Amino acid sequence: MRSRGVISKWNDDRGFGFIMPDGGSGEVFVHIKSFRHQYKRPRINDGVVFEIQSGADGKRRAIDVAFTCGRTLSDHRSVKTILALGLVCSVLSAIFVLGEKNIFPAGVFWFYVLASFVTFCVYAFDKSAAKNDRGRVSENSLHLLELAGGWPGALVAQRLLRHKSIKYSYQMLYWLCVVGNILLLAWLVRTGHLDELVRAIKI
Repeated sequence: MRSRGVISKWNDDRGFGFIMPDGGSGEVFVHIKSFRHQYKRPRINDGVVFEIQSGADGKRRAIDVAFTCGRTLSDHRSVKTILALGLVCSVLSAIFVLGEKNIFPAGVFWFYVLASFVTFCVYAFDKSAAKNDRGRVSENSLHLLELAGGWPGALVAQRLLRHKSIKYSYQMLYWLCVVGNILLLAWLVRTGHLDELVRAIKI
C-alpha cells in the first residue's frame, strides 16, 4: 500500500533524509537510491508517494519513492547546468580573447583554467568525503579557492557533482566570491598592478 507524505529532512551531500507521512505517524528513513528518478534531487517539503518497508532491525524505510508535486527537475537541472557551463565558457573565452589582444597578460587565462581545475578537484574530494564520512574540506577553504579565481571550476562542480548547489547561505557567499574576484581583476587591470603581479610571479 502506497503512502503519501513530505520530505521533512534531507542531507543532499550524503544522499539521505526522512519523510513525514500524512497523519504524522513518525518519520521514515529514505535514501536517494529509493527514488524512481535519481536525476531529480529531493528537497525539504517536496510531496512524495512511497511504500514502507521494515528492515531486519525493525526500522522503517521508504522505497519506490516518487514526487507528487509535478516538479520535473531533469529539465530544470539541465537548463541550470547548461547556463552554468555557458557562463564559464563565456568568461574563460573573454579572458582568452582579452589576452590575445594584450589587454590581459596571456598567463591570466591559464591561471583561471588551473585554479578552476584545482577547485573542481577539491569539490570532488569533499563530495566523496561527505559520502564516506571522511574529513571534509571547510567551506571557508572552498570560498578562498573561489575568490582566488577558481569560481568557474566551482560552478561546474556544483552542477555536475550536485555539491553545495542547494545550501542558500553557501550560494550567497559563493556569488559574493565571484563578484569579489571579478572586481579584483578589474581593479588590477585598471591600475596596472596586474602586469606587475604577473612579472613578479613570472607567469
